[in-house]
Amino acid sequence: AASGPSSAEVHAEARAAARQAAERARGSGCPFDDHTAFGANKEDMAARPRHTPPRAPEARAAMEVAKDMGRQNRIAQQKFGAGTPWDAPETGAVPSCGSGAAAYQQAVAAT
Repeated sequence: AASGPSSAEVHAEARAAARQAAERARGSGCPFDDHTAFGANKEDMAARPRHTPPRAPEARAAMEVAKDMGRQNRIAQQKFGAGTPWDAPETGAVPSCGSGAAAYQQAVAAT
């Protein structure tokens, strides 16, 4: 009787196929990324950085501008919040309508 492959051989074949599929899945490129048919060469397809980092003097100048803007914002916030008369605590009876305000002023003037 002819015997087929042993279980160890079948297992080894399956592992090799799985390893090959995993390597193919981890591949760095997509088959649709090949643009050589459109005239692209190796330099065109090379990975490029998304942006170049600023040089040291430019970065320093940008940092100084950001600090100055932050300082100006902080000063402006303090200025705008400092002199708000409606935040001051009320003293005494405060009238709620116009006629009451006139009567209140007359009472204060008489005292």
